[in-house]
Amino acid sequence: MKILSVVSVLCSFSLLVHAQTDSDTEMTMSFQKIYRNSYPALNYTYNRYSNTHDYSGNWDFDGDGLPDKLFFTGNNGAHVYYHLIIVLSSDDVLRDFRWLYIDFPALGDKSELNKPVDDATYFPQFVVDDFDGDGVKEIYISLDTLKWPIPDVWKKHGVNSRRLLLKYNKGKILVENYKPGVMRSPADH
Repeated sequence: MKILSVVSVLCSFSLLVHAQTDSDTEMTMSFQKIYRNSYPALNYTYNRYSNTHDYSGNWDFDGDGLPDKLFFTGNNGAHVYYHLIIVLSSDDVLRDFRWLYIDFPALGDKSELNKPVDDATYFPQFVVDDFDGDGVKEIYISLDTLKWPIPDVWKKHGVNSRRLLLKYNKGKILVENYKPGVMRSPADH
């Protein structure tokens, strides 16, 4: 009878520890508390089961006047890296950028990109803004190219920087090197 009591107590303790760990993990991985103060109107959820940060419904990347879907999905590694997924409202096609890995998919501010190069190279890793002044939002990503190198197919298109800008143009999401301080006019497109 004593053994049964000990096993019962240990099982109860194990469930309590497991529940606490899941809750701690969700709170550690989620940016919900940060966003309540810094971006109170931001649509954001974190799903601990799929390890996904969901930013859907915040920005219009394709210029159709409707908000698009944007996710960062984790690789479930010991050190989690997240890759970018975009679904545009204009075509509902899932664009899975499995080579665009970052380890901290928290929304940053464009003003943070004006830091000295060494600091801005690492943080922020994710910013959404109208970088080229055409009235449509673009996505800035600073990737971890040491662990996840740029694929050769993208290098052939001139992508060779860890600091990238993703923008919509004629039905496609274009990826290009981010050039700090360079603003193009809408006529340059």
